[in-house]
Amino acid sequence: MFKHLLKNWLKANKGGINNGLSWLIKAYLSLVYKTIRWRYVMPVGYSIDEFDNAKQTIFVMWHNMLALAPYAFQKHKQTYVLVSPHSDGQIIANILSRFGYHIIEGSTNRSPIAATRQILRHLASGCNVAITPDGPRGPIHKINSNVIGIAKIANVKIIPVSFKVSNYFRFKSWDRLIMPLPFGRGEAIIGDAISSYDNEELAHTQLENILNKL
Repeated sequence: MFKHLLKNWLKANKGGINNGLSWLIKAYLSLVYKTIRWRYVMPVGYSIDEFDNAKQTIFVMWHNMLALAPYAFQKHKQTYVLVSPHSDGQIIANILSRFGYHIIEGSTNRSPIAATRQILRHLASGCNVAITPDGPRGPIHKINSNVIGIAKIANVKIIPVSFKVSNYFRFKSWDRLIMPLPFGRGEAIIGDAISSYDNEELAHTQLENILNKL
């Protein structure tokens, strides 16, 4: 009886619970970011100013880096993030929205047409798009989206991004999500851009290898 009532209450208050949880996580991350000693690791010939002022760029990172990403993109006010419409995706969307990012709901490998149209429209208007190409359900560290095809159609470059922190907790989720802990060292690692898509299969392999190497 109690379990049934609790289940119904959670279902009825799902939106409020998600909002409250996203507020707490955003507040926690904002505090933790301030305690970490950060540095950027940039590829040769690419500066932090170019990164901060990038336009019409697709940024890609593995799904388990999402709790670290808001710090690196704090100056990117015209960046749209592709987020799954699933319940866990809604929490992620709420957190990122609180950090000031715009959300595209959808997936490039499940009902991809609407999401792809939005991505192309925002890129054409000069904005950036961030994609986790192994999301929303994995497998971990394997590209399962059409990010290469989208970049080819839009004629934009892809910049791989990764992160490293000395203090962290790793969740037992499918992606082994990394949650930073306070008072450590952190690195935002920017990889070499990919801009040639004549051989899509080769570009796909190249991007996956760069992300895993980072």
